[in-house]
Amino acid sequence: GRYLDNNRPGLRLPDENRLIIDFNYAYNPYCAYVTGKYNCPIPPAENRLSVAIRAGEKAFAKPY
Repeated sequence: GRYLDNNRPGLRLPDENRLIIDFNYAYNPYCAYVTGKYNCPIPPAENRLSVAIRAGEKAFAKPY
């Protein structure tokens, strides 16, 4: 499953009657439960990029 934490910007309470959920901040946890114990591999530091990867949604053309 994917997770959203209340200390991340993906969840906002603008007023008492609304909750805004931004699934762009959802993440997959590092840990997996396998045969009675947790396995938590942490990616190495060399996997981090020093540049921003700007991405968005594809704008599909209408078929006609």
